[in-house]
Amino acid sequence: TVLPPALVPGGPVAEGDEVFISGFFTDAAIGETYTANVVWGDGATTPAVIDLETRSYTASHRYLDDPITAGDLYSIVVSVNDGVQTGLRTSFVEVQNIAPVLSVLPIVDTSTNNPVFRAVAFDVSPLDQVGLIYSWTLTKNGVSVPFVSRSAMEIELNPAMIPAGSSPLILTTTVDDGDGGVTSQAMVLIVGTNAADTLTITNSSFPTGYTNVL
Repeated sequence: TVLPPALVPGGPVAEGDEVFISGFFTDAAIGETYTANVVWGDGATTPAVIDLETRSYTASHRYLDDPITAGDLYSIVVSVNDGVQTGLRTSFVEVQNIAPVLSVLPIVDTSTNNPVFRAVAFDVSPLDQVGLIYSWTLTKNGVSVPFVSRSAMEIELNPAMIPAGSSPLILTTTVDDGDGGVTSQAMVLIVGTNAADTLTITNSSFPTGYTNVL
């Protein structure tokens, strides 16, 4: 008889985390040789370590991504074999998606002197990392402002395309892991001139809800 495995620590885990399980089994026979395997539910199967003295088993596994099933549950099936018969026990673990971390870096295109913004994102799931989706919006007084898309991760601002006026620009960058994890970052852009500029920012002129200014 295989008893249910216990998660160490218990409760939900995040994608990218390593899961540890332990459990016990019983057998009326004495002197048997046992083997154990764990089917982790994400396509991986690994052997478990058996302690004959305590008749216990332990195993670990790293989930690279959360499941696509409702509830974010993976089934964990432990099997213990004595050479003749096999005992099975199924349990479940909740593996939660983690939204990507996003940074937006300003650089300058030395060939045009135009400002360029580059998005850099990291997702703890290597499977999500390769499929990250980037989107950009640039507005002035709530109206969209055109920009040059150099790549999915990089845009260029052309001063000739920016409407006149002292109102700041709002640049919003969003990265989506396609798995329910979405991270956005917004910043206020103050556009100057080639001449010496005096910049004055007041509470009334600064857009409500924004903390980043460039």
